[in-house]
Amino acid sequence: RCMKMRGFSEDGVNLLFKGQRFNTVKRDFYSLALLQDWLDIERITIEEMMKKDAEVILTEVIAFHTRQNNSVASAKSHKACLTTMLSLKYKENLASSPTSKLINKALANATIPHRRYQNNWNIQILFNHWRQSKQNKYLNNYDLQVKIASLLMSICFFRPNEIAEIRLKFSNVDKTENQASLRLAPKQANAIETYEVYETDNEELSPKLAIYEWIDRLKIQFPKGTDFLLWHKGFNKPTTTKDISLQLTKLLRELKIIGASAYSIRHSATTELAKL
Repeated sequence: RCMKMRGFSEDGVNLLFKGQRFNTVKRDFYSLALLQDWLDIERITIEEMMKKDAEVILTEVIAFHTRQNNSVASAKSHKACLTTMLSLKYKENLASSPTSKLINKALANATIPHRRYQNNWNIQILFNHWRQSKQNKYLNNYDLQVKIASLLMSICFFRPNEIAEIRLKFSNVDKTENQASLRLAPKQANAIETYEVYETDNEELSPKLAIYEWIDRLKIQFPKGTDFLLWHKGFNKPTTTKDISLQLTKLLRELKIIGASAYSIRHSATTELAKL
């Protein structure tokens, strides 16, 4: 989208990004995805981005990345790619700008802090958020889906890509029997992965109760039945791994959880689950 906004034709974009077979193209794609994630989180359109200062964008995107990833090497790689891309888009030489040099110096002389026990504290904040939030029936569709995704990751240890592949037609969810066995789309006809949804004593942290409420809403939305558990806004398409990651990352930012991402939730919940 960024390239097309600058006047590149479809053939030109294909030549630049699909015609080459070098590893640098792969890195550029990752950096473009990082830029797009930042735009989505900040709710900034391409037109609005083009009105911003290139040095501000470079700084904010690298700062956004370091909050999600504590690898200095990764930050340096993204910084190099973004510097080149933004220089082309804005027709500026960002590589020699004072801001770019300051970022290079910061990355070269300091490591990105990563506190050993910070994730345990983050999970406490996340769990307390759902304990203090409205009951499931009072949550809107978006918040209820975010809650389901975060609880499946932190309590049931699902991965984002697994949540996006949960199929209701293979699953066994029975509210009257208090049963919830979720199954992914089978990769082979005779290989269906089944995951039991764990229960907690706290109703506000119960994935089962949230799923029961959500399925009741799905029955209203899709009277003839539906396949996927989670859906994109407007119910126009099933949710994707990227949607889930963005939703949870947005929630973590709203809770002022620094240094955590959707992928770090499930890895740091064990200690807190032992207390439930």
